[in-house]
Amino acid sequence: TSGVLTFTGNASSTGRITTTSGNMPFSGTLQNNGVFDIGSGTATTTGAFTNTSSTANGTGTLSIAGNFDNSSPGTYTTSTTSILRFGGASAQVVTLTSTLFPQNVSSTKSAGSVSFSGGAMSVVNNLDMNGTGGGLTMLTNALTVAGATAMNLGNSVTSTSGVLTFTGNVTSTGKILSASGNMLFSGTLQNNGIFDTGSGTATTTGAFTNVSSTVHGTGILSVMANLDNTGGSFT
Repeated sequence: TSGVLTFTGNASSTGRITTTSGNMPFSGTLQNNGVFDIGSGTATTTGAFTNTSSTANGTGTLSIAGNFDNSSPGTYTTSTTSILRFGGASAQVVTLTSTLFPQNVSSTKSAGSVSFSGGAMSVVNNLDMNGTGGGLTMLTNALTVAGATAMNLGNSVTSTSGVLTFTGNVTSTGKILSASGNMLFSGTLQNNGIFDTGSGTATTTGAFTNVSSTVHGTGILSVMANLDNTGGSFT
Protein backbone atom coordinates (compact mmCIF):
# COMPACT_ATOMS: atom_id res chain seq x y z
CA THR A 1 0.00 0.00 0.00
CA SER A 2 2.57 2.61 1.12
CA GLY A 3 5.75 0.55 1.49
CA VAL A 4 8.68 1.30 -0.78
CA LEU A 5 9.35 -1.35 -3.45
CA THR A 6 13.02 -1.28 -4.53
CA PHE A 7 14.28 -3.26 -7.54
CA THR A 8 18.06 -3.02 -7.90
CA GLY A 9 18.41 -5.64 -10.65
CA ASN A 10 16.53 -6.03 -13.88
CA ALA A 11 12.78 -6.61 -13.56
CA SER A 12 10.66 -8.55 -16.08
CA SER A 13 7.01 -9.12 -15.29
CA THR A 14 3.92 -10.64 -16.90
CA GLY A 15 2.17 -10.29 -13.56
CA ARG A 16 1.23 -7.22 -11.55
CA ILE A 17 3.49 -4.64 -9.88
CA THR A 18 1.45 -2.08 -7.97
CA THR A 19 1.39 0.31 -5.06
CA THR A 20 -1.31 2.49 -3.59
CA SER A 21 0.89 5.38 -2.46
CA GLY A 22 4.44 4.06 -1.97
CA ASN A 23 7.48 4.77 -4.13
CA MET A 24 9.03 2.28 -6.55
CA PRO A 25 12.66 2.78 -7.68
CA PHE A 26 13.94 0.55 -10.53
CA SER A 27 17.73 0.72 -10.90
CA GLY A 28 17.92 -1.89 -13.67
CA THR A 29 15.76 -2.37 -16.73
CA LEU A 30 12.00 -2.78 -16.43
CA GLN A 31 10.14 -5.00 -18.89
CA ASN A 32 6.41 -4.77 -18.23
CA ASN A 33 4.33 -7.42 -19.98
CA GLY A 34 1.59 -7.32 -17.37
CA VAL A 35 0.14 -4.57 -15.17
CA PHE A 36 2.28 -1.77 -13.74
CA ASP A 37 0.27 0.53 -11.47
CA ILE A 38 1.95 3.55 -9.85
CA GLY A 39 -1.03 4.68 -7.76
CA SER A 40 -0.34 8.02 -6.09
CA GLY A 41 3.34 7.29 -5.47
CA THR A 42 6.46 7.89 -7.55
CA ALA A 43 7.97 5.21 -9.76
CA THR A 44 11.52 5.94 -10.95
CA THR A 45 13.19 4.03 -13.76
CA THR A 46 16.91 4.65 -14.28
CA GLY A 47 17.32 1.76 -16.72
CA ALA A 48 15.40 1.21 -19.95
CA PHE A 49 11.64 0.85 -19.46
CA THR A 50 9.77 -1.27 -22.00
CA ASN A 51 5.98 -1.35 -21.69
CA THR A 52 4.24 -3.93 -23.89
CA SER A 53 1.10 -4.17 -21.80
CA SER A 54 -0.57 -1.84 -19.26
CA THR A 55 0.98 1.03 -17.31
CA ALA A 56 -1.39 3.04 -15.09
CA ASN A 57 0.07 6.33 -13.84
CA GLY A 58 -2.77 6.91 -11.37
CA THR A 59 -2.38 10.24 -9.61
CA GLY A 60 1.34 9.79 -9.08
CA THR A 61 4.58 10.41 -10.96
CA LEU A 62 6.37 8.23 -13.47
CA SER A 63 9.96 9.49 -13.48
CA ILE A 64 12.02 8.16 -16.40
CA ALA A 65 15.80 8.61 -16.56
CA GLY A 66 16.46 6.04 -19.30
CA ASN A 67 14.84 5.06 -22.58
CA PHE A 68 11.08 4.47 -22.72
CA ASP A 69 9.70 2.03 -25.31
CA ASN A 70 5.91 2.00 -25.57
CA SER A 71 5.85 0.88 -29.20
CA SER A 72 4.43 -2.65 -28.95
CA PRO A 73 2.12 -0.79 -28.32
CA GLY A 74 1.58 -0.71 -24.60
CA THR A 75 -1.24 1.20 -22.95
CA TYR A 76 -0.53 4.22 -20.80
CA THR A 77 -3.43 5.55 -18.71
CA THR A 78 -3.43 8.63 -16.51
CA SER A 79 -5.55 10.81 -14.24
CA THR A 80 -5.75 14.59 -14.03
CA THR A 81 -2.88 15.19 -11.60
CA SER A 82 -0.46 12.53 -12.81
CA ILE A 83 3.01 13.54 -14.04
CA LEU A 84 5.33 12.04 -16.63
CA ARG A 85 8.80 13.26 -15.67
CA PHE A 86 12.08 13.01 -17.56
CA GLY A 87 15.26 13.27 -15.51
CA GLY A 88 18.96 12.58 -15.41
CA ALA A 89 21.84 13.88 -17.51
CA SER A 90 21.88 11.38 -20.39
CA ALA A 91 20.22 11.37 -23.79
CA GLN A 92 16.94 9.44 -23.83
CA VAL A 93 14.76 7.97 -26.57
CA VAL A 94 10.97 7.60 -26.34
CA THR A 95 9.74 5.07 -28.92
CA LEU A 96 6.04 5.14 -29.83
CA THR A 97 3.69 3.82 -32.50
CA SER A 98 0.79 6.11 -31.63
CA THR A 99 0.20 9.38 -29.78
CA LEU A 100 1.07 9.44 -26.09
CA PHE A 101 -1.39 11.38 -23.91
CA PRO A 102 0.23 12.27 -20.55
CA GLN A 103 -1.68 14.61 -18.26
CA ASN A 104 1.32 16.69 -17.18
CA VAL A 105 4.94 16.52 -18.36
CA SER A 106 7.99 17.85 -16.56
CA SER A 107 11.71 17.75 -17.20
CA THR A 108 14.20 17.95 -14.36
CA LYS A 109 17.13 17.02 -16.60
CA SER A 110 20.53 18.61 -16.13
CA ALA A 111 21.74 17.65 -19.62
CA GLY A 112 20.84 15.49 -22.60
CA SER A 113 17.81 15.52 -24.84
CA VAL A 114 14.68 13.35 -24.88
CA SER A 115 14.09 12.35 -28.51
CA PHE A 116 10.69 11.09 -29.67
CA SER A 117 10.51 8.45 -32.39
CA GLY A 118 7.51 6.98 -34.18
CA GLY A 119 4.68 8.92 -32.54
CA ALA A 120 3.47 12.27 -31.27
CA MET A 121 2.93 13.51 -27.71
CA SER A 122 -0.18 15.44 -26.69
CA VAL A 123 0.01 16.89 -23.17
CA VAL A 124 -3.47 17.23 -21.67
CA ASN A 125 -2.48 19.84 -19.08
CA ASN A 126 0.89 21.52 -18.43
CA LEU A 127 4.48 21.26 -19.61
CA ASP A 128 7.14 22.30 -17.07
CA MET A 129 10.75 22.39 -18.21
CA ASN A 130 12.25 23.15 -14.81
CA GLY A 131 15.61 21.38 -14.95
CA THR A 132 18.97 23.05 -15.45
CA GLY A 133 19.59 21.65 -18.94
CA GLY A 134 18.39 19.21 -21.56
CA GLY A 135 15.21 19.33 -23.58
CA LEU A 136 12.53 17.63 -25.64
CA THR A 137 13.40 16.87 -29.27
CA MET A 138 10.37 15.96 -31.36
CA LEU A 139 12.24 15.30 -34.64
CA THR A 140 9.44 14.70 -37.21
CA ASN A 141 6.79 14.08 -34.54
CA ALA A 142 4.20 16.57 -33.31
CA LEU A 143 4.01 18.05 -29.81
CA THR A 144 0.77 19.54 -28.50
CA VAL A 145 0.44 21.21 -25.09
CA ALA A 146 -3.12 22.10 -24.08
CA GLY A 147 -2.19 23.87 -20.84
CA ALA A 148 0.54 26.27 -19.80
CA THR A 149 4.20 25.85 -20.73
CA ALA A 150 7.02 27.13 -18.50
CA MET A 151 10.67 26.74 -19.49
CA ASN A 152 13.76 27.56 -17.46
CA LEU A 153 17.14 28.75 -18.76
CA GLY A 154 19.12 25.90 -20.31
CA ASN A 155 16.04 23.93 -21.35
CA SER A 156 14.71 23.53 -24.88
CA VAL A 157 11.80 22.29 -26.96
CA THR A 158 12.82 21.62 -30.55
CA SER A 159 11.77 19.77 -33.67
CA THR A 160 13.15 19.19 -37.15
CA SER A 161 9.83 19.14 -39.02
CA GLY A 162 7.36 18.14 -36.32
CA VAL A 163 4.57 20.64 -35.61
CA LEU A 164 4.73 22.34 -32.19
CA THR A 165 1.33 23.48 -30.91
CA PHE A 166 0.94 25.45 -27.67
CA THR A 167 -2.69 26.10 -26.77
CA GLY A 168 -2.01 27.63 -23.35
CA ASN A 169 0.27 30.48 -22.38
CA VAL A 170 4.03 30.02 -22.88
CA THR A 171 6.80 31.59 -20.78
CA SER A 172 10.34 30.66 -21.75
CA THR A 173 13.87 31.63 -20.77
CA GLY A 174 15.09 28.58 -22.68
CA LYS A 175 15.00 27.76 -26.39
CA ILE A 176 12.02 27.05 -28.67
CA LEU A 177 13.03 26.04 -32.18
CA SER A 178 11.69 24.23 -35.22
CA ALA A 179 14.02 23.72 -38.17
CA SER A 180 11.24 23.46 -40.75
CA GLY A 181 8.03 22.56 -38.94
CA ASN A 182 5.23 24.97 -38.10
CA MET A 183 4.59 26.39 -34.63
CA LEU A 184 1.24 27.63 -33.35
CA PHE A 185 0.83 29.68 -30.15
CA SER A 186 -2.84 30.16 -29.26
CA GLY A 187 -2.15 31.78 -25.88
CA THR A 188 0.37 34.44 -24.98
CA LEU A 189 4.06 33.96 -25.76
CA GLN A 190 6.64 35.49 -23.41
CA ASN A 191 10.10 34.92 -24.88
CA ASN A 192 12.92 35.63 -22.43
CA GLY A 193 15.30 33.23 -24.18
CA ILE A 194 15.68 32.13 -27.81
CA PHE A 195 12.76 31.73 -30.21
CA ASP A 196 13.84 30.40 -33.61
CA THR A 197 11.24 29.97 -36.36
CA GLY A 198 13.59 28.20 -38.80
CA SER A 199 12.11 27.81 -42.28
CA GLY A 200 8.60 27.03 -41.09
CA THR A 201 5.67 29.24 -40.13
CA ALA A 202 5.26 30.40 -36.53
CA THR A 203 1.83 31.86 -35.72
CA THR A 204 1.01 33.79 -32.55
CA THR A 205 -2.68 34.48 -31.94
CA GLY A 206 -2.13 35.77 -28.41
CA ALA A 207 0.10 38.64 -27.35
CA PHE A 208 3.77 38.05 -28.20
CA THR A 209 6.35 39.67 -25.90
CA ASN A 210 9.99 39.36 -26.94
CA VAL A 211 12.52 40.67 -24.42
CA SER A 212 15.39 38.53 -25.65
CA SER A 213 16.19 36.94 -29.05
CA THR A 214 13.81 36.04 -31.86
CA VAL A 215 15.48 34.47 -34.90
CA HIS A 216 13.25 34.67 -37.95
CA GLY A 217 15.26 32.30 -40.13
CA THR A 218 13.93 31.87 -43.67
CA GLY A 219 10.36 31.19 -42.63
CA ILE A 220 7.26 33.20 -41.75
CA LEU A 221 6.40 34.80 -38.43
CA SER A 222 2.66 35.46 -38.48
CA VAL A 223 1.65 37.80 -35.64
CA MET A 224 -2.12 38.06 -35.19
CA ALA A 225 -2.16 39.99 -31.89
CA ASN A 226 0.06 42.52 -30.12
CA LEU A 227 3.85 42.35 -30.51
CA ASP A 228 6.04 43.92 -27.83
CA ASN A 229 9.71 43.88 -28.82
CA THR A 230 10.87 46.33 -26.16
CA GLY A 231 14.40 45.30 -25.22
CA GLY A 232 14.36 42.34 -27.55
CA SER A 233 16.34 41.51 -30.69
CA PHE A 234 14.76 40.40 -33.95
CA THR A 235 17.04 38.92 -36.63
